[in-house]
Amino acid sequence: MSGYDAGTGGGSMMVRPRTSGTAITGFVLGLLLCVPLVTGLGAIVFSAVGMRATRQPLVRGRGLAVAGLILGIVSVLLWIVALAVGGGIGVFTWSIFSASSAPRAVLVDFAGHVAAGDIPAAQAECDPSITATDLDDLHTKLAAMGTYTGITSTSVFMSAGTGKSTTCTLRGIAQFSSGAHLFDAVLVKDASGTWKVTSFHVK
Repeated sequence: MSGYDAGTGGGSMMVRPRTSGTAITGFVLGLLLCVPLVTGLGAIVFSAVGMRATRQPLVRGRGLAVAGLILGIVSVLLWIVALAVGGGIGVFTWSIFSASSAPRAVLVDFAGHVAAGDIPAAQAECDPSITATDLDDLHTKLAAMGTYTGITSTSVFMSAGTGKSTTCTLRGIAQFSSGAHLFDAVLVKDASGTWKVTSFHVK
């Protein structure tokens, strides 16, 4: 029979060392990065408990507990950095999108006026360098695409000039009855704070 001590004639049972379940759990959680912070914190807690458990002579798994603790700390730090950077990008993106609301509104009106052939209204919203002839040509091009239904800006770039002017570059999709067409436009805000379209191209 296993565990029988023939030397003493006794029937004592040999106790085999076991691996700490908390140490294993901590190590596994340390390997997981699927849940922000949660798995890392879980790895730290379980690994700490596992390290304490492995102080007992018959409990193994200290190496797993130490590795789980290190992985948990690394996981938490990585998620903190990722969330901080992601949040910063989100705030920056939102600020740019909010700042571009005025030029986007001007561009929507401008495109609508040009598509409808209302050249005087379009001229009031564009830079003087764009002539009535330029607007007539643009109207003819847009009319060939069918009925204009609107535009959606998908890319925004804001930049400050050497003077007091600010430039907004917009790219996106112009919708017509013939389908969607890519567009790019540039608007400039002068010292008086008025946005003017300086270029508008539809492909």
